[in-house]
Amino acid sequence: MTPQPHIRLATIDGEIARDEGIDQVLRAASPAWKRAMRDLIYNLPEGWEGIFEEIRFIAEGEGYPAHHKNAWGGIAQTALRNQTLRYKSPLVEDRMTDPRSHARTSKVMVRTGWI
Repeated sequence: MTPQPHIRLATIDGEIARDEGIDQVLRAASPAWKRAMRDLIYNLPEGWEGIFEEIRFIAEGEGYPAHHKNAWGGIAQTALRNQTLRYKSPLVEDRMTDPRSHARTSKVMVRTGWI
């Protein structure tokens, strides 16, 4: 069965809204915070594997909490888009450990050699 055009348009609308939300939350973040996140990810050793929650724990431990919870997703998506991080293949998930995450799963990422 082929997808119906209206279903694909709804998906595209959802992707556009997601991207606009990511852009909005990252525009509100301070330049210093964004630089710190970029540097933290760039300084992960090539081949590092883990879930993004681990990067968040490092950042918060170094005194860089996000101004909004969605900023973490914005940083993760940016790193995926510029290929600094990629999802592990074949796709692997791991459980989050923060009690606020209620043991949700998250895709395992790999630090690439791209900078």
